[in-house]
Amino acid sequence: MKFHKKILFFLRPGYFSVFKETFLLKKTDTKSGTFDQLVFCRRDVKDVKIPSQIKEINENSVRQCKNLKTLTFDSNSCLEIIYERSFSMSEGVKEIVLPKSLKKVCSQAFFYIESLESVQFLSEDVEVGFWSFNHCRNLKQISFPNAKKINFSSQSSFIGISQTARILVPREA
Repeated sequence: MKFHKKILFFLRPGYFSVFKETFLLKKTDTKSGTFDQLVFCRRDVKDVKIPSQIKEINENSVRQCKNLKTLTFDSNSCLEIIYERSFSMSEGVKEIVLPKSLKKVCSQAFFYIESLESVQFLSEDVEVGFWSFNHCRNLKQISFPNAKKINFSSQSSFIGISQTARILVPREA
């Protein structure tokens, strides 16, 4: 069986845009010229680089991308929030470095990524939702090198990770 590998959509012109035949993007402000919300990602992607203009990653937008090997963010990323289950069950990624602009990771955002070994938050102030990294069984290290304030909205943000995992936080945070 052969699948069509292009995103086709028939939605409001000027409100949605296809980026590099991989992402469906949306404007959070219809008067803006910027498509700043990631709505959908093709499920057959291997390498994902989130464009710098993205402020929000929608629920389930990159969920169950079974071939995903790398997940990176532009160095000048504007990303502020990763919504529920955005990357959940997307196997293959071993390391994620989240940009300094990130303010909130919602519940189950990275749920059940068994290949994940390391996560680094570059933010100074970040909120981590419940079950954000739940059942990431091989997660060995979570670090917050620049953190001044971290808000864990639940004690269960990291349930189901390796029992030997280390969470590294500056003393001042």
